[in-house]
Amino acid sequence: MTGLMRTDLTASHKVDLAASAWGRQAECGSTTELARIFGVSRPTVYAAAETASQVLGHYFRRWEEGHRPVTVNVDQAQLVRAIVALRSVAPNSLRAIETMLPILYRGVHLSYGKIQEITVEAERRARDFNAREALVEPLLVAGSGWSSTH
Repeated sequence: MTGLMRTDLTASHKVDLAASAWGRQAECGSTTELARIFGVSRPTVYAAAETASQVLGHYFRRWEEGHRPVTVNVDQAQLVRAIVALRSVAPNSLRAIETMLPILYRGVHLSYGKIQEITVEAERRARDFNAREALVEPLLVAGSGWSSTH
């Protein structure tokens, strides 16, 4: 694939070339046509087809071996819970959370500012909750009539 990597093609064009080269390899003249369309050499088209074959083979062999990908649907509430947990349980910096989100949830990227907005809102809600609720129950000492509120 080194020939393909040295081209000026965008990543999506490289994918298109590799998929087309692999899928059309049995068609007469397809290598020459793809080389002309994408502006690359015929050896680059052959290398792209070989790379596509290797990538697909690797993917499906792993699938057969039980390494199936897992899909996780992330809604807004789940994302907020994850950010609040990463901030309050660990605790992590906002930059660390920004770095970890795409690792935890592939394809999810939030800006530093959005993460900060979520954590500030969670802190405000916790402060309001704490102000409304008695966080300590009065301690009653059996038979003495004495409590911790006296």
